[in-house]
Amino acid sequence: MPPVIALLTDFGLQDPYVGAMKGAILSVCPEATLVDVLHDVPAHDVAAGALALDSAYRHFPRGTVFVAVVDPGVGSPRRPVAVTLGAQALPLVRSYSDVEQGAACALFGSSGRLEIAVHRGRADALPGAGRGARVRVRRRSSGVLHSPSR
Repeated sequence: MPPVIALLTDFGLQDPYVGAMKGAILSVCPEATLVDVLHDVPAHDVAAGALALDSAYRHFPRGTVFVAVVDPGVGSPRRPVAVTLGAQALPLVRSYSDVEQGAACALFGSSGRLEIAVHRGRADALPGAGRGARVRVRRRSSGVLHSPSR
């Protein structure tokens, strides 16, 4: 069965970039079926791209290859991220064990989503936490960032 390749980008449709990407894919795999999921993700909005992909992927056949291109800063150096819940700043870590037992943190879980957690505790007991709680994520100009392992 020819592969299905689903495309999601923040490229828009006003320039040749989507077409060039499709041409490159078909040059390598001419039998592929290309599906446009979305090309109008707001520019550089990784969260919007992730939400769109999360909404769409389960409707595709098993084995579909997803190509999602949403870059928060094309060609720019990456800066650390600061995560806050209410007035509490949370360290962004790779695993729960990167913080002391009982300490709150933020991490990218196995689903690839940002999670607020407490090492060997309950994040829903944090002040201001709970379903629908406002979590602020912003870039910091300096500091150390533990990026998620891929």
